[in-house]
Amino acid sequence: MLKREVCGGDFEATIDRTQWGMNYGVEWGFPKNVRLVVQIEAVKQ
Repeated sequence: MLKREVCGGDFEATIDRTQWGMNYGVEWGFPKNVRLVVQIEAVKQ
């Protein structure tokens, strides 16, 4: 469509937020694991 070189990717990770000091809500039952889903695309100029 753009007639340029493009590069992209889909990335996924699960982290334990308590390892980074984010403990809010854990004692009330909020999950400590957070799933990150990232999509990225770059166009060469």
